[in-house]
Amino acid sequence: MIMFINIVAKQPPVVVMHGIMDTKESMNNIIQYLKDVTPDLYVLNCEVGNGYMDSIFMDVYSAVKEVTNCIVNDPNLMDGFIILGYSQGGYLLRSYLENRTDSQPKVLRFITLTSPLAGYLQLCIFKSSIGSSSFSLSI
Repeated sequence: MIMFINIVAKQPPVVVMHGIMDTKESMNNIIQYLKDVTPDLYVLNCEVGNGYMDSIFMDVYSAVKEVTNCIVNDPNLMDGFIILGYSQGGYLLRSYLENRTDSQPKVLRFITLTSPLAGYLQLCIFKSSIGSSSFSLSI
């Protein structure tokens, strides 16, 4: 007799973080998509301060502290989670990841959408016998 055991791994929770000049409501379409493809998914939608204005004017250290508090105060994340940041949200979540201690929930995957994490890029526009013209762009 052959017996098959169907083991269904539970999808880890996802923490989403909005970008600059946004509020957590701007992530609703992404959250809805995630829940459509994974119906029982737990999603935590973090907010920086009071949203729009604080996403612009709050200093980065305070914003990261708020994101950290959002994450560590949620008992659903204790076994690990996925972080998904949009724009500035990816930058803030990267800071959480870099500064995370062993007592804080473990990050299983780090996903960003249009976040400024690539560093520094220099593009050369043209070269001539008298030198080259180029511009630099921070991304």
